[in-house]
Amino acid sequence: MSLLLLALDQWRRSKEALRFYARSYQNYPQSTVARQAIPQLVSDIKAQLSAYDPAKLKATFGANCADLAIAGGGAKSLYALGAYFALQHAGVTIDRASGTSSGAYISALLLGTQYRVDDLLQEQLIGWGPCVVQAIHDKKTLCLGKIWKHMSILLKQRLAGWVPKTDTLFINVTTLGRSGLVENVVSEFASPEDLEETICASMSIPFILCDGPFTTWRGQRGLDGGFSNNCPISCFLSSRRRNRSKGDSADGDFAALGSLEEDRIIVKVDANALTSMPCWRKALHVAYAPMEFCCDIVLEGMRDMLEVMSTGKQQLNGIKVIPYRSPMQKRDDFSYQLLPGREHFERLRKGKSILWNVDRRTG
Repeated sequence: MSLLLLALDQWRRSKEALRFYARSYQNYPQSTVARQAIPQLVSDIKAQLSAYDPAKLKATFGANCADLAIAGGGAKSLYALGAYFALQHAGVTIDRASGTSSGAYISALLLGTQYRVDDLLQEQLIGWGPCVVQAIHDKKTLCLGKIWKHMSILLKQRLAGWVPKTDTLFINVTTLGRSGLVENVVSEFASPEDLEETICASMSIPFILCDGPFTTWRGQRGLDGGFSNNCPISCFLSSRRRNRSKGDSADGDFAALGSLEEDRIIVKVDANALTSMPCWRKALHVAYAPMEFCCDIVLEGMRDMLEVMSTGKQQLNGIKVIPYRSPMQKRDDFSYQLLPGREHFERLRKGKSILWNVDRRTG
């Protein structure tokens, strides 16, 4: 009986938290904290970018285009925003992106709006973290599913009817089937509503970021994509192979596709790999993200991406640059999947860790 009463109380508090969050988020740009912190963040971003020559940054890897893979991790996914600004400064075009959970949210926003630094001044993107913190403090609940659904709806409105072309935006949703957890990396969306529901499903951590043990997605039981693949990358190469098999070049010359690959890199952005952040903080900042943290993580992502492009390092902290012709295999990297899947047993058979890939190959 006490558990039932606790569940009912949390359900009530989650509804109150949504109302509190909606008001706070709408009014956040006028708050004293936002009027001070956001302009300062934009100023810091521009100042640090101005110290680097865009032409030299771009020449490091010789790529005009990049596929951006953003790992899930709640507020930590804002790390990718900083990396995106650095790539944008270098003149590297982001025309395809992938993401899981909050990474899916950020991927859709960046790809669907061609986001710019000054956009931070016009909307509440950084404000969601502090507003969630206020809601948690004020309403005493961690059941935030209604807030996350509200965020997905606001994103759909921000995208103003935009639906990505097939094989340009890849989002992973885990579904619960008879055989266990199933990975679903999708890149076709029937409507803005379908895109919104997919992003929401990708962010559905049971009971915390969704109302209940799972959410309904395309007639299936959907869970947070991080339970199966926290950062889809091999989907970029898979889509290229599909296009090759269809002969998608105008004159049927596959050599043209090869030249495109030489002109492109994959950039994996995963704040879960930051060595400067202890594990307890990585878990904490999934949902608990004060303004100071949100601003700092954006700047850290930008600094790391700038250093990668200025030095030619292929990996630094949470940034990894993958040349398109590099050998890859499907997800051989970290995820927070709870139950073992086929790839885990395969890794055990090979004598590898099932939690973290020490040789850091990516897939």
